[in-house]
Formats: sequence, C-alpha cells, structure tokens
Amino acid sequence: MEILSSLAQSIGERITDVLVTTLKREVGYLVHYEETFRNIQEELDDLEDKGKRVQERVDNARNNAEDIEGDVWKWLTKVHGVKEEVNAFMEGKHEVYTSCFRLRCPDFGSRRRLGREAKKKIELITRVIGDGDFDTILHLAPIGDIGLPSIADYEHFGSRHHVSNETRL
Repeated sequence: MEILSSLAQSIGERITDVLVTTLKREVGYLVHYEETFRNIQEELDDLEDKGKRVQERVDNARNNAEDIEGDVWKWLTKVHGVKEEVNAFMEGKHEVYTSCFRLRCPDFGSRRRLGREAKKKIELITRVIGDGDFDTILHLAPIGDIGLPSIADYEHFGSRHHVSNETRL
C-alpha cells in the first residue's frame, strides 16, 4: 500500500511540475508581451548591423576583384528574408486589442499567440546572427589570360632581322 501511495505522490508531483511550467510559460507570453517586442526590435537591429558589416566586407572584396564565398551569399539572402518576415510580423502586433463597451480591451488570445510567435522570431534572429560569423568571406579570384603573346607565337619579320643583328653586337 505504501508503494502505491508513494507512486501516486511522485506521479502527482510530476504532473504538477509540468502544469506549473506550462502555465508559467503561457502567462509569460501575456505578461511580458511589450518586453518581448522590444527585444525582437533590438535583435532585428543587431541583425541589420551585422548584415551591413558583412555587406561592406563583400563590397570591398568585389571592388578588389575577389570572389565571395557561396555561404556568405546564402547568409546575406537569409538575412534579407528574415528582416522582411519579422517586419511583416511586427506590423501585426497591434491586433491585440478589441473594443468592449467602447473601450480598447486587450485580446488575450491574440496577445498570447503573438507573444509566442515573437519568442520564436527572437530565436530565429539569434540563430541567423550566430550563423554570420565567417572565418573567410572571400577567396582570391583566378588570374585570367592577360593577353600577352608567348615567344612561340612570335613571328620573325625579314625587315626586322637587320635591326636584331645590330643590337646583338
């Protein structure tokens, strides 16, 4: 009998822990809504700054006729896509109010959903920023044919033979 009561107690504690953790997370989306949107804006600014720094390095390398690594181009494309996605998401953050009794009342369902999505966007931005740490951005471009004729292609002209003999003496 003691075994059953101890088993029931441990199961009850586990269920309580899971419920409290879930409830705390879900209420956190509501309570920390404004703070989350401030954080997402800060992270987006950091992403834009890092993207500009990498783009400057890419522009300098291209001006020096150097080739850019493929993963750098992919990252810059990803940065552009994430910025557009997050900016579109940020425009929808004003959907959290409804009118009730001619007042603006918070719409808790929308607020929770947007808070949860904002947390995911912050994680996405942080991951993209971390992916932008490149050891090398460029590699030297191969030197092309400069167009100088080789000695094998040299044609001897009879009129120049006389001048050639005088310079050897």
